[in-house]
Amino acid sequence: TKPKTATQDTSSSNIPTMTKDTTNKKMTPSRLFIRNLPFTTTEEELQTLFQPHGQITECHIPVDDLKRAKGYAFVKFVSMEMAKKAMEALDNTDFQGRLIHILPARRGI
Repeated sequence: TKPKTATQDTSSSNIPTMTKDTTNKKMTPSRLFIRNLPFTTTEEELQTLFQPHGQITECHIPVDDLKRAKGYAFVKFVSMEMAKKAMEALDNTDFQGRLIHILPARRGI
């Protein structure tokens, strides 16, 4: 059987629910995972995109050994409500010519 993951909410908002999966990685409701970013995106550009939706406490774009962006990022908000508002507004929207996808971030092991 497959491990449980975030599932689609049956309400009209279609926002993934914040649930615990069977691998003991908990959802972090105020932290978002943004994927399909252009490799040239900067943290400042992400902050500019997300800031209208709430107060940001963290913005991080992971890089490889050669200091190249990996094409995804994490943005953490002060509250879960702010993160949900940003996810509702920006998920599946165009950012610098690419369709970005936003999910609640999972905590590492």
